Amino acid sequence: PYRGTSAALTDLMGGTVTMALDTLSILLPQARDGRLRALGVTSLTRSAALPDVPTIDEAGLKGLDSTAWFGLYAPGRMAPELKVRLSADVLSVLQSAKIRQQFADLGADAGSMTQPKFAAFVDAEIDKWGKVITEANVTIN
Repeated sequence: PYRGTSAALTDLMGGTVTMALDTLSILLPQARDGRLRALGVTSLTRSAALPDVPTIDEAGLKGLDSTAWFGLYAPGRMAPELKVRLSADVLSVLQSAKIRQQFADLGADAGSMTQPKFAAFVDAEIDKWGKVITEANVTIN
């Protein structure tokens, strides 16, 4: 385990480790210029940034769906009308062609979830990974 991406990437590039799992936006430049070989992506669909790289699901580990995602959070007591307006404004920005292209250049998807869909997504992620932690008997060191 590494405490951060830079140490893991340094060791991967230097041959100290033979494989790493990290976000596409971090590893994409090295994969594009041939310094790293992308073996697979952990989403259920191929990445538009590396369309020839299979998903891990396609490679045989069926059902693996693990993606990095980011969200915008606000205080729970935020006024409902402000929450609706902020969500709409953020979604509008994320759907702009310029922002979508900037995300795509990084190998990422700008997203398109409404606030209620994002809240449901987060709840589902907590449930999914909670089960993985329980079944694998993961403990904190």
